[in-house]
Amino acid sequence: MERTNFPEPFYIAGVFKEEATVVTSDYTNAFSARNNHVLISINSITATNPGQDCTIIVTGTQVDEATKTPNPGFSETITFTANNNTEYQTIAKFYDVTNISVTHGISNISAINYNIYDFGYVDFLNSNVRIIGYRAEILGDLNSENVDIRLSLIRVKQNGSVTNQILLEDIEIDGNFPGSNKGKIIDHLRTGSNDRTYTITSGAELWEADSYFVLKMTDFDTYFTNQENYIQGDNNEGLIIKIDSDNLGPGNGPRFISLQVYYESTE
Repeated sequence: MERTNFPEPFYIAGVFKEEATVVTSDYTNAFSARNNHVLISINSITATNPGQDCTIIVTGTQVDEATKTPNPGFSETITFTANNNTEYQTIAKFYDVTNISVTHGISNISAINYNIYDFGYVDFLNSNVRIIGYRAEILGDLNSENVDIRLSLIRVKQNGSVTNQILLEDIEIDGNFPGSNKGKIIDHLRTGSNDRTYTITSGAELWEADSYFVLKMTDFDTYFTNQENYIQGDNNEGLIIKIDSDNLGPGNGPRFISLQVYYESTE
C-alpha cells in the first residue's frame, strides 16, 4: 500500500466505520454498509424482563453470499442478553440498511444507548486458520526522522451472538519520542519478558528520513496460549489490520507499507 493521503486510522484490511453514536431508539436513517456486516455496540441497556433475551432487528438489502445478488427487504434478528459494553454483528452483509428496530414487540428493551458501525474483515473465504505472524516494511518520512506509525492486527471472534475484537498485535514506532533520545518502540500489547518496548541509544536515530523500518513477528503460535490467534472463518470470524500515525501532513509520515500475514489452515 502506498500512502498519499490516508485517513487516520487507516484500515489496510477490514472495515470499522462509524455510522451513528448514542442512539437511544429505532434508527431510521438509511445508510450504505457497502457489502459489510453491521455492528451494534451497546453502551447501556435495560431489559423490561431481565430473565428474557433481547432482540434488535436490522432491515435492508442483503448481499447473497453465493451469488452476490441483492435481496431487498431482508431482516436479520440479533438475539442477545442485556449486557452493557457488548458488541453484536449481523451475520448477513448488507448493501444498505433502512431500519434498525429496538422498540418492536419482542425486543424486551425498555432503555438503550448504542452505536452503529459498518463492519468488515478478512474471513479467509470462510475457512479456519491460525495466524502465525507477519512482516511489515514501512518507508518513513521523506524529510525528517519524526515519523510515527502504530500497527494493529485484530482478530474478530464470534461467541454465540457476541462479537469480540482481540488484539494480536499493537506496536508503535515513534521516531520523535520526547526527550534526548531520537525515537522509541512502544509495545502496547505485550508485558514482562515479552515486552518489545525500546528506546534508541542516545546519539542514534531510530528511523532516519527516507528509510525503511521493518516490523516482524512470527511467534503467535507460542505467545498466544489459548488459541487467541485461531480464526474460525466458518463461524463468522476474521482479521482486521489497521495503522495509525501522528504525522499525516503533506510530506510527513509513513509513505509506503508492504505487509505480509503468515497463516496456516487448521481444517
